[in-house]
Amino acid sequence: MIDRLERKFNRFAIPRLTYALIAGQVIVFLMSMVDESLPERLLLDPRHVAAGEYWRLVTFIFLSESDSWVMFLIFVWVNLLFGRALEQQWGDFKFNLYMLLGYLTSVATAFLLDVSLGNYSLMLAIFFAFAVEFPDFELLLFFVLPVKVRILAIALWCVSLAPLVFSPGPSALAKLTALGHFFIFFGPGMVARFKARRRREVFEARMEQLEEVFMHRCEVCGMTEDDDSEMMFRVCSNCNDGQEYCEAHIRDHEHVG
Repeated sequence: MIDRLERKFNRFAIPRLTYALIAGQVIVFLMSMVDESLPERLLLDPRHVAAGEYWRLVTFIFLSESDSWVMFLIFVWVNLLFGRALEQQWGDFKFNLYMLLGYLTSVATAFLLDVSLGNYSLMLAIFFAFAVEFPDFELLLFFVLPVKVRILAIALWCVSLAPLVFSPGPSALAKLTALGHFFIFFGPGMVARFKARRRREVFEARMEQLEEVFMHRCEVCGMTEDDDSEMMFRVCSNCNDGQEYCEAHIRDHEHVG
C-alpha cells in the first residue's frame, strides 16, 4: 500500500524533512530564551485551539522538551542522526508519511482525550523506528558506556508504559496513543516476524522429535539400530500390525493378533 501511495503522491514529499523539523525547533528554542512563556502558547491545547488559536495545530511540532542548552543540543543531534538515517533508509516519501501519521495521531489524541501535547511522542517515535531498522547501532550512554539502540528502546518503552500502571489517567494514556502511527507502520511486520519465528520454533521442535524416532525397534528387547548398527530387523508376517524384531527374537516371540 505504501508503494502505491508513493507512486501517486511522491511529488508532494518534502525532501530532507528532518532538517526542517530541527530548524524549526532551534528557532523556537532560541525564541523561548527571550520569552519563557512562549512554549505554553505554542502547545497543542484543544481548548485554546477551539477558542481560535489555530497556530497551535502546527507550532507544537517545534517545541523542545528541555530548556537546558546541553540537553537541547543532545536532543537536536540525536534526532538529526536518527531522522536522516530513516530518510536514507526509507526515502523521503515514507519518512514524510510516517511523520504525517504521527502528527495526525498526536492531534487526534489531544482532542479525544482533551489533553495538551508537545512533540515528545512524535520525536520518540523517530527513535523507536530507528531502533527497529538499526537495532545493533550503538550509542555512548553518558558518553562512556556503549549500549545498543534496541536495549535503549526497550527501556524507553518501559518508561512510556510505567505511568499507565502507577499513575493511570488521560495524560499517561495520551503519550502512548500518540505513538499509534508506530504500531500502524511496524505492527504488521512485527506480527509477521513473530509468527515466522513461532513457526520456525515449532518446525525445529518437530525435527528434534523426528530425530529421536528410531527407524527400527525390536518389540521384545527394545533394541534399535542405534544400539547395533549391524543388526538386521525383520517384520513378522504372523503379527497383524507388522511388528519388527531383531534377529534373536524374529523366531522367538509371541505373535500379536
